[in-house]
Amino acid sequence: LALHDHAEIGADQLLVRTRTMQVIEATAAGTGQIPYLYDTSALTLDVGPGCRGISRDLYQVGDVFATHILLTRELAAGETTTLEYWTTYQYQAEPLTPQHCQYRRGVMASVENVDIRVQFHPGALPAKVWWATWDGVDGAVTAQEEASLDVQHSAHRYLRSIERTVVGFHWSW
Repeated sequence: LALHDHAEIGADQLLVRTRTMQVIEATAAGTGQIPYLYDTSALTLDVGPGCRGISRDLYQVGDVFATHILLTRELAAGETTTLEYWTTYQYQAEPLTPQHCQYRRGVMASVENVDIRVQFHPGALPAKVWWATWDGVDGAVTAQEEASLDVQHSAHRYLRSIERTVVGFHWSW
């Protein structure tokens, strides 16, 4: 029902951490976990309010890694809960690629109240930042508009709803 992603780019120009807050609604009785999908295995997932842990089953679906975030309790159909979790990245020192210069969020169904924020380290500010839509997880940019940084060195976008899309920010140094 709601999604807030706040990403932090470090002094080394790499993604350091994201803080995600979600409000979810169970579509089936007995919902006790949600999937967690990511495009790298070089990360640590820490859970907070609304979560009781992480499934130890890590598996790969194509190029995507997956596990499950375990909820503090099972939800009945139509019941909602709020979750908060942090993803910390452990990228090795490597040359920057276009994939390092973007933060995307894919949505398989629909989500309302989407808030995406990317904050840059004051010592590593990008030359330009764009808000963009991509043609799928691995696709090219299909639409973009230049974004500006605020006084906290962050770009921000709020959307009332998105459906079956991939959106986010990309930047150049």
